[in-house]
Amino acid sequence: MAHPERAVLVRHPVAMVGIAVTTASAVVFVALAVAMFVGLLQNPYAGLVVFVGLPAVFIMGLVLIPLGMRLQRRAIARGEGEADWPVVDFRQSRTRRVALALASLTAINLIIVLVAGYGTLHWMESPQFCGQVCHEP
Repeated sequence: MAHPERAVLVRHPVAMVGIAVTTASAVVFVALAVAMFVGLLQNPYAGLVVFVGLPAVFIMGLVLIPLGMRLQRRAIARGEGEADWPVVDFRQSRTRRVALALASLTAINLIIVLVAGYGTLHWMESPQFCGQVCHEP
């Protein structure tokens, strides 16, 4: 059996939901993180949403993408035996472009998760968290 194209694999509803959730949570995270760092969000619970809740939703979306691709691959391969392993040939410009795009998107995802982790640590050490969210002074 020929290896299905990635575009076909991400057509599974689970993968599409993962793409939508990841994209939406990344955009909302960046907007709210900028708003927090600029000082527009003063609510003590805002940090909990921005630096804990949104990154969790972002990571959940990232997990749904390969899960949906796997489900789609199984649906395609049903009744046809084992699927062939994909051949990765970096001599082809399309393969190099896809690899570069995946590496770039992975780097962007890593930056988002690292900024979220730093923001979580910074927020949890703040007086707003300790005095208003965590416990009463």
